[in-house]
Amino acid sequence: MEAGFISAHAATPGGMYTYELFDAVEMAGEHEKVKAMDIVCLDPRKDVGDMAVKSAVHIMLSFLTGYCRRHETE
Repeated sequence: MEAGFISAHAATPGGMYTYELFDAVEMAGEHEKVKAMDIVCLDPRKDVGDMAVKSAVHIMLSFLTGYCRRHETE
């Protein structure tokens, strides 16, 4: 993730913006070879304004949206 948007130890300048990650995760959910997703390295103690937690929820919902779309076409 882009360092300016989220408090995580893996955030770096030049990382992905949240909208890019949401789109990528949704596409991953649509892919038949993807079986699961996990969110790691989320530190609520460093989370300013719950931005990381809210982003994590949106990431999971984006993945599930893609997963549901995959099964709509079956």
